[in-house]
Amino acid sequence: KAANLKLAASFGATRTIQPNTKAGRAALDDLKKARPFDLVIEAAGFQETIGDADLFVRKGGRLSIFAWHHGPRTVDMGRWHLSGLKVLNSAPNIGADSALNYMDRAIRLMELGVFDESRLVTHRHPFEQVTAAMELARERPNGYMKGVLQF
Repeated sequence: KAANLKLAASFGATRTIQPNTKAGRAALDDLKKARPFDLVIEAAGFQETIGDADLFVRKGGRLSIFAWHHGPRTVDMGRWHLSGLKVLNSAPNIGADSALNYMDRAIRLMELGVFDESRLVTHRHPFEQVTAAMELARERPNGYMKGVLQF
């Protein structure tokens, strides 16, 4: 989404790519050939992004799955294995060991003001409307970035 790319630039992204354009596809193909990144964070939550995310990670690099995937996904496990890919899951409550729980670390950084996520929150819902909030998060209509439940 073009609006998401503008938002990424406003947060300091030095390069954004719109993949549904000829120039965007060419740029992504170049990055896949180079595999230049130590860490790739998959935050879109779509089959296309998780299916190709490892193609941008250098051998032995890390892939952080940050998005909420709403159902089964297919990935090339052989490619992941042969790349020596380390996969990180940033979902909350993934382990009692806080050294492994990346969500705890992210929350602490937000509390310290390192990250200001307020511009990402486009929808607020009372906790009694959790079902409707989750459905809206799954649908991702235009103008939706992130929703929060208010207690």
